[in-house]
Amino acid sequence: MAELIINCVNVFLLFFAAGYLLSGMVSGKLNQRKAKIAERIESAKNHKEEALLSREEYEHRIKDFETERQGILTKAQERAKMTEGYILKEADEEAARIVGRAEREAELRKAKVKDDVKMDIIHVSERLAEKLIKESVDSKSQDTWIADMLEEMGEKTWESL
Repeated sequence: MAELIINCVNVFLLFFAAGYLLSGMVSGKLNQRKAKIAERIESAKNHKEEALLSREEYEHRIKDFETERQGILTKAQERAKMTEGYILKEADEEAARIVGRAEREAELRKAKVKDDVKMDIIHVSERLAEKLIKESVDSKSQDTWIADMLEEMGEKTWESL
C-alpha cells in the first residue's frame, strides 16, 4: 500500500509538473488560435462591408444606366423626328419640282398642239385655195372667195388657238 501511495503521489507530481510546464505552451497555442479566429471574424466583417458597398455601387450604376438609357432614347427619338422632317421637306420639294416640270411640259405640249392645229388649218386652207383655183380660174371670183373664207375664219379661229 505504501507503494500505491508513492505511485499516486508520483503520478500527482508528474501531472502537476506537466501541467505547470505545458500550461504556458497550451495557453499560447490557445491564444494563437483565438487570435486567428478573431482575425478571420474581422476579415469576414470587412468582406461583408465591402460586399455591401459594392452592392450599393452596382445598384447606383444600374440607376445611372437607366437614366442614361432614357437620355439616349430621347436623343435618338429627337434625331429621328428631325430626320423625318428633313426627309418630308425634301420629298415635298421634289414633288413640287416634278409638278412644276409636268406643268411646263403640259404647257409646251399645249403650245405644240396649237401650232400643229394652226399648221393644219393653213394646210387645209392651202388645199382649198388650190382646189378653188383649179375649179375656177377667174381671179375676181377667186379673190372674193378667199376674202370670204378669211373673214369666216378670221379672228375667232386665230384667237381660239
